[in-house]
Amino acid sequence: MSEPQDRIFVSIAVSKPDGELEALPGAIKASERMAAWAKAHGYISLLINENLFAEVTTDLLRTEIAEAIEEVTDRTALRRLVVFLPVTALHSASTIRTGCSAIGTSDRPKR
Repeated sequence: MSEPQDRIFVSIAVSKPDGELEALPGAIKASERMAAWAKAHGYISLLINENLFAEVTTDLLRTEIAEAIEEVTDRTALRRLVVFLPVTALHSASTIRTGCSAIGTSDRPKR
């Protein structure tokens, strides 16, 4: 009998961001490679990028990730959720601060 799939790997890429950010030509390839790695290692692999969806939005992410979680939790407990987002360039200190506070890392203790 095969083991239940209780781990999800979400691989997100945006190669042509809006605003002042520069294009990230390797982002989609990196996300595809990581999604393939995850699938080969027994994860449910969720790939989200501009090649598969017209636009990558927070609503799209919320919907797709929630559906994947529900698919697992309908059968078993979710053991692991990994999110991969390739970042190849940071453009300014304000971008770094905004990004950190958006994901909650600004509250980390200083070393």
